[in-house]
Amino acid sequence: MGSNGKPKKQLENKWLIFAKQIIPQNASAIQRQEMRRSYYAGAAAMFELFRDMPEGINEEDGVAIISALQQECIDFLSRIGKDF
Repeated sequence: MGSNGKPKKQLENKWLIFAKQIIPQNASAIQRQEMRRSYYAGAAAMFELFRDMPEGINEEDGVAIISALQQECIDFLSRIGKDF
C-alpha cells in the first residue's frame, strides 16, 4: 500500500521507467500504444504462469520453475541485437 492507503501501481511504475528508457522520443502514438500493450501482455502472461503453478507444489519445485522463467528472460535479453 502507498502512503495514501491505495495500492501502489507497481506495474505502471515499471512501465513508465521502461518507456522512458526504451521508447524513442520521436516514436509515434501508435508505436507507444503497441509497446504498452505488449508490456502489459507480457506482465499478464507472467502472472498467469505463476497463478497456474500446480496446486500443492513444494518450494523446491516452485523455485525451479521461477528460476527457469528467469533464465528464459536472461537468455532473451542476451540475444537482443543478435537474433531480434
